[in-house]
Amino acid sequence: MNLSKIIKQAYGSLAMEVYALTSKRKEIALPDLYDTPVMTNYHHIVTALRYVAIEEHYGKNDFDKALYAKANGLHNTQQDFARFESLMRSIETKGYNARSAVYVDRNGNCFNGTHRLALCVWFRVKKIPAYMVKRSLNLPPVQDMKLRYGLSDGEYAQLEAAYQRMRERLQEK
Repeated sequence: MNLSKIIKQAYGSLAMEVYALTSKRKEIALPDLYDTPVMTNYHHIVTALRYVAIEEHYGKNDFDKALYAKANGLHNTQQDFARFESLMRSIETKGYNARSAVYVDRNGNCFNGTHRLALCVWFRVKKIPAYMVKRSLNLPPVQDMKLRYGLSDGEYAQLEAAYQRMRERLQEK
C-alpha cells in the first residue's frame, strides 16, 4: 500500500471519529432517504450501484459485479467484494447491528455507510442509526457521478431501474 493511500485512509478514519463525536446520533427511516421517484442524491446512485451487486450475489441479475467495480474504482475488487459478501452474510444471519451507524449530512446525503444502506433495503430493515452531521458536504450530483464512474447510458438506466426496485422494496409492508 502506498503512502498516499495510507494517509487517505487515516484521514477518513479520523474524520468519521470526529463526526461521531460532534454529531447527533438518531434513528432514521430508510424510506425517508429514498423519497424521490428519481435518483437525485449522491447516496441514491452509490447505493443503487451496491444494490445491483447484492442482486447479482443472490442470483437476481447477471451484471457480474462490473457496476460494483466501477462504483468502488478499486484495484482489488475481489477482496473488497469478499468483505461486502461477509457483511451480507452477517446481516442475513444476525440482522443489522444497531451499534453500526451510517453518516448523513444535513441535506440527507449518506456519505458513509452506503453498503449497509443497500443491504438494509435488501433485507427490508426500515430504520437504522445514523450520525447526522451538522454541515453540508460537497458531494457530487448524480449527473457528475455518471461521468466519474464512466457509466454508459445503458448502465445508468440499469441503476435507475435498481433505484426503483429499492424504493418499491422499502415501501412494501
